[in-house]
Amino acid sequence: MLPEDFINITRTTFGEDLWQIYLKAFDEPAPASIRLNTDKIAVDGIVCGAERVAWCDNGYYLKERPQFTFDPLMHAGAYYVQDASSMFLHRVIRQYVSDPVTMLDLCAAPGGKSTCALAALP
Repeated sequence: MLPEDFINITRTTFGEDLWQIYLKAFDEPAPASIRLNTDKIAVDGIVCGAERVAWCDNGYYLKERPQFTFDPLMHAGAYYVQDASSMFLHRVIRQYVSDPVTMLDLCAAPGGKSTCALAALP
């Protein structure tokens, strides 16, 4: 159950139509998404039929959630199981960083956003 204050503020902000869509989303399973680490694996053929995440060159929505822990490619760092919203970093860096920079990621563990930033930086 969502807190009453959150419900009141969000419902007012969204409006009734969008609020109903928002509530309906809680009943749907969260989509599984991955981001390929192209330093370790080629994009071609690895995600057959998967839908690309619009804001990340190497991000994909999977049709179903596999048992990632049994996949040696995941353990080797060939891809990261990463929510598509976390991949938005790729878009921000590509849009706003055009010259080489030094980046310090203070939240590096386990490294998904670090490699996302590395792939996007000039």
